[in-house]
Amino acid sequence: MNSIQSLFAKRRKKTWAKGVRYAALIAKSLQAFPIFALLILYFCYKRFLEWLPADFPTGILLAVILTVVLTRSRYRTFVQPADPYFLFPAREELDVYFRKAFFYNLVLQLGHTFVWMLFLAPLFYTGIGGTAFFVFALILLLLLKSWNLYMLRLEITGGSPSLSSLWLRGGTNLLILLWLFEGRLHPLLIPAALLWLGLITWHKLHRQPPSSLIPWERLIAQEEQTVSAYYRLASQFVEVPHIRNEVRPRRWLAFLEGAVSSRPDNTYLYLYLRTFLRHSEPFGATLRLTLVAAILLLTFRPSLPTGIIILAVALFVTGIQLPWIRRIHRFQPWFRLYPLPEGQKQRDLSRLVFRIIGVQSTLILLPQPLFWYAPSTWGLPLLFLGWGAGWLLGWGWIPRQKKKSLA
Repeated sequence: MNSIQSLFAKRRKKTWAKGVRYAALIAKSLQAFPIFALLILYFCYKRFLEWLPADFPTGILLAVILTVVLTRSRYRTFVQPADPYFLFPAREELDVYFRKAFFYNLVLQLGHTFVWMLFLAPLFYTGIGGTAFFVFALILLLLLKSWNLYMLRLEITGGSPSLSSLWLRGGTNLLILLWLFEGRLHPLLIPAALLWLGLITWHKLHRQPPSSLIPWERLIAQEEQTVSAYYRLASQFVEVPHIRNEVRPRRWLAFLEGAVSSRPDNTYLYLYLRTFLRHSEPFGATLRLTLVAAILLLTFRPSLPTGIIILAVALFVTGIQLPWIRRIHRFQPWFRLYPLPEGQKQRDLSRLVFRIIGVQSTLILLPQPLFWYAPSTWGLPLLFLGWGAGWLLGWGWIPRQKKKSLA
């Protein structure tokens, strides 16, 4: 009995110890890059606040951002596939286990919301109000986050979280935050909001199954998905065993594979390209970084030095993830049985990285008005920088990595 009651604490400590080890390895591999990224974020944020016009819809922007923060939550239980067989007989002690899991997630999610509010505080003070209103908004957000997490727990125990439930909570959060930031705290809306939250809570409680039924399959699947997501993130920087990387056909990009497969000397290039296009990562990360960098440049329309910094950060973060394309094949037999020169593995990877970074920089710059209005002073220098960064990463940085990370 005592061992079951302390089981959650043991699993939590073990998980955090592993997370700290991976964080230390990632920090070691990135070296000074996190500090550099924080400085870039600081100057971009400062520039955005300076640019902010008086009629900018700050309340709507805050409501949208914080709606995502409130609605999306990761719920950790640390359950294992063998738990249904070994822990189910101790039913009463399991109630304590899952109660501890809820409060653990509550503390983490409240901290997550608090950090987001601190980050958004300069924007809040610029366009919304002063300290007293900020404290009131913070308290309301923490209460809303607690309600969202409780609803998520009821969704997990009463049935797998559905898209309709997610939209229901998201819409409720958005309406309350719009009322908070744009409605000027009209008192008549407070009872209506409380009544609506009460109705949703009553509906979820009414649909709960008997307490003796534990959704083991959903809990295990959710835990595995969460762990896989963390491992995929860490695998972009360090070696991580037992990760799951979803494979998708992406037929709309199949013409790229066909263009490479026609030549016999492109064997490794075809394999690397197919790996990049069909796996969820690092293709997904590359696509997201491309969109974020394009939006930043399009929003701020920065000077040439600032544009160089934004573009260089996006390309560097993409480049450090691309060696995974080769590492995933290091234990596969056909990778070692191809009757091709050993050096071609590295050359084809360098060719692919050079092209990915170059195409990414081109896609980031094409939507920019400055790329077309000032090509000689803004567009072409950044374009040359992008393709030059691709050459440095592909033919300079990657070949110099340690052999064990590429073997």
